[in-house]
Amino acid sequence: MKGDTIWKIAYKYSVSPDSIITINHIGDVTKIKPGQELIIPAGIPYTTQSPSETIVTEQSDETFIWPLRGRILSNFDEWIDGNKSTGVDIKAFNGQEVKASRGGIVALTSDTPDGWGKVIVLQHNDGSYTWYAHNSQILVQKNDIIKQGEVIAKAGSTGNAEQDMLHFKIFLHGIPVNPAYHLQ
Repeated sequence: MKGDTIWKIAYKYSVSPDSIITINHIGDVTKIKPGQELIIPAGIPYTTQSPSETIVTEQSDETFIWPLRGRILSNFDEWIDGNKSTGVDIKAFNGQEVKASRGGIVALTSDTPDGWGKVIVLQHNDGSYTWYAHNSQILVQKNDIIKQGEVIAKAGSTGNAEQDMLHFKIFLHGIPVNPAYHLQ
């Protein structure tokens, strides 16, 4: 809403401003625009679709799976072009299926994040998020409920990617963590 700040939004959702800034890769909080979509790390609760239809979600101890198979091009915490990577780059071929690492709800799809190309962000029942960037094609829409292993995108080289790849991130409690420690 017009007049909202990161701090007002954080207070409204009982999360830290830093967690919103981190998960949304906000470099300058003064450049947030009215209508800009933000991911709230505390999560968006699953709600009723209509007065008589409720989406039931299961709490699970589902692990994260690899979204696609390929050689690791760059690792978590590796310095790339002066920035520390908060995910992994996985070699892909154009059009290779990208699968949901874990079941959840589509929190965001976008063609416009700076440098990331076509991006999907999934929110999971425990409040964690997975981020899939540089896709050639997005196959899901915001608020779709996704099962683990479901194809959500086709890999590509959109944004600033110099080759076909998937940039993949896992956020726990709004903080990016090394996917290698969580993937099976």
